[in-house]
Amino acid sequence: MRMNREMMNPRQSLIKIVSVRGIAQALEMIGRTWARLDRKADAEGAYAEAMRYYGSIQMEQGERDVRRCRFLIRQAEDPLLVPTDEEREALAAALLVFYNGF
Repeated sequence: MRMNREMMNPRQSLIKIVSVRGIAQALEMIGRTWARLDRKADAEGAYAEAMRYYGSIQMEQGERDVRRCRFLIRQAEDPLLVPTDEEREALAAALLVFYNGF
């Protein structure tokens, strides 16, 4: 019998969120690598897929992650693009996560 979201206990729900978030973060890093290699279409695809995963997390952090990915998609097209204050906040939060090992 498959468990739906209502039947999950808090621990199972947290494990699912952490797993989804880890996949999204990995996709985001892949997108950054493609962008550095000047493969814009591949970078945009990886960021879009990361946004899909981040969007499935129903919390403020997921929204901030989606905002960051939207900026990174635009930046893949224009590397000189400067982030807005909200985007800068989302980028700074990601740096803490990435440098602390997820």
